[in-house]
Amino acid sequence: MNQSRIFAAVFAPSTVASIPTPAATPDLGSAEFENPGTESGAPEQIQWDRAWHTATTFLSLPKEPTPTILDEDGIELLNGKWFKRCNAEIIRAFRYLVARDSPGYRLRRYQKQDDLLQWYFEEVGQRHFMVYVGPAVLESIRDENFAYALSDVLKYLNAAEFIYMHNLERYILPILPNNGKPERDQFLSRLQGLFAYSLPQQKIGEYIEEFLRQHAKGTLGLVGQSFGEKKVAALRENTRQVVSRLQATGLGGPPFQQRFAEVMSGMLSLHIEQTYSGRWSSPSNVIDHLRDWVENHFARFIVEVLASLSTGPTPQAISDTH
Repeated sequence: MNQSRIFAAVFAPSTVASIPTPAATPDLGSAEFENPGTESGAPEQIQWDRAWHTATTFLSLPKEPTPTILDEDGIELLNGKWFKRCNAEIIRAFRYLVARDSPGYRLRRYQKQDDLLQWYFEEVGQRHFMVYVGPAVLESIRDENFAYALSDVLKYLNAAEFIYMHNLERYILPILPNNGKPERDQFLSRLQGLFAYSLPQQKIGEYIEEFLRQHAKGTLGLVGQSFGEKKVAALRENTRQVVSRLQATGLGGPPFQQRFAEVMSGMLSLHIEQTYSGRWSSPSNVIDHLRDWVENHFARFIVEVLASLSTGPTPQAISDTH
């Protein structure tokens, strides 16, 4: 899929409101946002322009790739550049533009080019991800070591999503009805769609399938050697973390589930071949033995993976997973 088709799949047409209002817009004072058209207030258009400029300037992202280290120290380094200091004037601008009882929202609610959430998605997707993060992700996929490549891809995508959602969840969504849950779900779904469609589907699918195959074989004891309990526990935890991160970035959908089903079908066949080939006897305990293995090992691994599809990673888990 070429870049133009990717854009068409996830972006609305660009509008004249896609860039912040010039900094020369008159500073009318934050109190004026709430009083358009009053005797003491400036004309509504000037007030709206000022609020738009204040909000979009705050939401604009640095012109560089997002950091990928999101442990405690890494998150602290985001403050200032990626997580800017907010003040009362910025909050009032947000309220003026998106609060349902705001004059600014009521006057512009039918004009798509004046939708702050749409502007922010275009800022995130067209003007940042596709320019600064996407190329780094594609470079990571060229690594023939599937484990390192998949780890790097997820670091970029998880970190980008965490940063992109921060200001939205902290400052804008709480202003909306129901804390903006429908708007959050829609924004996140579009963002994850952008992530998924920007990746070479076949290559990333092969990396995911190989990861699942290797971790399933190790966890289920199908690698030709016996792992200790600590090693198996570490494999289980790593599997859960990676799968939850795949889900969080939109890569845990039907294609993932189909590949997982195929991998586990192969694991069942491999176990039968390794364990029972040429070992039939009468009377046979194969059925009971196989039933015990399926219930206590095979099914457990499947349940753990599927459960991970319903949970999202913490920043610490993002940092720890390799």
